[in-house]
Amino acid sequence: KKKISPFISKYNGIKYIYCGGTIKRNSIFLKMISFAISKIYEFSILKKLGKQKKIDILILSYKPILSLVYYWILSKIYKFKIVLSVMELHSTNPTKNIITKINGKLHARYAYAFADGVIPISQYIIDSIKKHYPLKPIFKLPVICDYNMYNTPKNNTNDNYFLYCGDVGYYEVILFIIESYEKTIGDYKLIIIASGEKTKLNQLQQRINNSHKNNSITLLSNIPEDKLINLYINAKALLIPLRNKLRDIARFPHKIGEYLASGNPIITTYVGEIKYYFSDEINAIIAKNYDVEEYANKMQWVIENPEKAQKIGEEGKKLGLQYFDYKIYGLKLHNFFKSLIKTK
Repeated sequence: KKKISPFISKYNGIKYIYCGGTIKRNSIFLKMISFAISKIYEFSILKKLGKQKKIDILILSYKPILSLVYYWILSKIYKFKIVLSVMELHSTNPTKNIITKINGKLHARYAYAFADGVIPISQYIIDSIKKHYPLKPIFKLPVICDYNMYNTPKNNTNDNYFLYCGDVGYYEVILFIIESYEKTIGDYKLIIIASGEKTKLNQLQQRINNSHKNNSITLLSNIPEDKLINLYINAKALLIPLRNKLRDIARFPHKIGEYLASGNPIITTYVGEIKYYFSDEINAIIAKNYDVEEYANKMQWVIENPEKAQKIGEEGKKLGLQYFDYKIYGLKLHNFFKSLIKTK
């Protein structure tokens, strides 16, 4: 990452702008100031690009419904198209905040009315869009990954371990993994890489300390990307159990694309997008249900069948290169955007 100015940086040759000047906001006051600056600066950029006719497509991820109305109005003034990138249904996210709940439900039902096209990540989201907006242009973009980042050779060690990486907000899932691991027999270790709320991380560490396998479980957080990739590449299996809940049915974790790129097998469950791409013991290891006993059995299978598991990992990487390598979507996305620009 190369810093050009307080607002502008470059990453891998791509220029991007922090409209608020920084992503570090250490107080409510600074958050308010940064938000105000970002909105003013963002508007000035869109206005300038619009007047110069240098903006064709504005891609938005999740936004409150009033924000979408705002961008929709700008799109009509400056003649550009709006595309929504939808990676999950926010109406299914657990929250006690009534405003967040309302925004989630409004977004799920009405957001697509303010978009010229949609880029959803899963078939469930596609079906939910078509239910109310059957003619809306859609481009399905699944989990994508830069597979060139995972070409590092494996270490020549006998360090056998399972690995899970995710936000500590998925605390229930992490506990599920620990409980499943505790039922396995063998010398495989478990590495959990988690980020997020410090209180939850401390709570998780305490749960690990109380495990009868505590000497075999390691909790890591905020590690460098190169170390993370190295841990993926040298794992015996990568864990991504999905729950039979609407939240997991509708989403498609990007972690799956990264896991597959390592060339090691994933252990998951038959939920959501899994059935569209994977077959058990062919290119993934799949428990039929989100059940501790079933998942533990799949982990145990890896311990007892390391060579077969590695072959499954290799097949998983081939599938990933076929469907989840970002390079195969560049021209397809370009053509999708061109089709939107041509429509009046």
